[in-house]
Amino acid sequence: MKEKIEEIINIHGKFQYITGFIVIMTGTLTSFYTLEISYLLKQPNFINIINPNITYIYSPILCNDIELNKLVKDKKNSLINWSYSFNIYCSKDFYIDLIPMFIFLGALLGCIFLTHYPDKIGREKMLKIMMSYSLLVMFLQFINSSAFQTLIFNLLGGIDTFTYSMCCYIVTEYLPRNWSGLAIGLLNGLYSLVGILMGFFFMYINQWRIIFTIFLILHIITTYLIFIYFTESPNYLINIGKGNYALECYKKISKINGNEKKINEFIKIHSKEIQDFINQSFTSTNKNIKSKTYSVIEIFNLKSQRKNFFILSYIWFAASLNYFGIIINLKTIPGSFFSNSIMAFLGELISELMSGYISDIFGRLIIMKLLSYIGSISFFISLFLNDILKSIFIMIGMLGFAGILTVSSIYTPEIFAPKLRGTICGFLVLVMRIGPLCVPILTNILGIGVYYLMALSGIICGILCNFLEESLGKKVEDSIPEEEIDKIKENFLLNS
Repeated sequence: MKEKIEEIINIHGKFQYITGFIVIMTGTLTSFYTLEISYLLKQPNFINIINPNITYIYSPILCNDIELNKLVKDKKNSLINWSYSFNIYCSKDFYIDLIPMFIFLGALLGCIFLTHYPDKIGREKMLKIMMSYSLLVMFLQFINSSAFQTLIFNLLGGIDTFTYSMCCYIVTEYLPRNWSGLAIGLLNGLYSLVGILMGFFFMYINQWRIIFTIFLILHIITTYLIFIYFTESPNYLINIGKGNYALECYKKISKINGNEKKINEFIKIHSKEIQDFINQSFTSTNKNIKSKTYSVIEIFNLKSQRKNFFILSYIWFAASLNYFGIIINLKTIPGSFFSNSIMAFLGELISELMSGYISDIFGRLIIMKLLSYIGSISFFISLFLNDILKSIFIMIGMLGFAGILTVSSIYTPEIFAPKLRGTICGFLVLVMRIGPLCVPILTNILGIGVYYLMALSGIICGILCNFLEESLGKKVEDSIPEEEIDKIKENFLLNS
């Protein structure tokens, strides 16, 4: 019955296009804090007050002359960012490390305390709450006037990065399956595109409040669309035994897509079958089970979910570890770091779009395996090269691991039941953020040996893919085997 209703409402209509736009913009806007940070905290250059023709790149050894006003900020050759506006240097130098730490702390808090709420209160309500919160934080950032406020607002902004995890399973539950790869590719691709635009922005406009104005306007537009058009996931409602509410959501989607008359006629003709469908949805979900949400520990304790959850946790961690390790290595290749970064972001944009699109054709796992081997081997080879060849292989490695993160974002919500997706995707996004933090720690312990270990961890990603099942073209899992067993036992006890 669900398939018949979805055929009537048109799953490739206006609602799906608007939802696709909402997902892409939401993921980009709520990840803004991680995109902005390197540009907004780059410390200013200084000039000698007696001889303004001499430019000094900031270093702590200059602080004595800065404090004595022998050196002043060089507005012409500096980024007009937080460090420039709020004097984040010398006595305030500790903010450079503290602000990124607070962003991660916020992300950690968000993933720990919020991941189960989309499964508990629903996708629609949670997305509206988080985007309203995100809009408020963005406004506070816009009127920000001190380094301490910057610290606090970035902590609040870090909490909001949890919303990115919701985008992964919203794509699975709301959009046609053959759109998943492209939608996630665009989501992650825009992340790269914003990185490119940020670089050009500071080259040619160089005013941080202007870019916050642009993002604030985009926030307002996206939040407005969510409140007007977004609705609860019918698949989620059916899974928790609320088939009657799911039917109302189908009606809203049909109205947006211009098929309201068709859906009403269909309901009138098939009223008995639809009522049976609603009743089945309710009775097939145990009253005590349907309200249950699962913690990360409880999911690990579900034997049917443990293998997939463990393997994907490793893949998300290893891919992010390698990706960030390669970004660090950009500093070792010829050319300016800025131009290398622009080229890397551009290549990443192409990789994410292509990997998502190709995975819709050939399958998720074969692309993940291929990208794992290509990325790892290229990264490993780059460790023995110099100059232009080193640049080429580092870039190929970066593209490989960026593609893995894109395809794993598509694959993950396709193999877990709706009531597990919020917790699982939230946890995996947290794992993805822990990966980069491990790079400097491991580098201090192992030195250059960490890069060999990272390349090996990427090879293991490809091997582990052999223990997963392909999701492309298969029905998305709606139930948890352990719950089905509990239902059978309960029905047996009731009947006996």
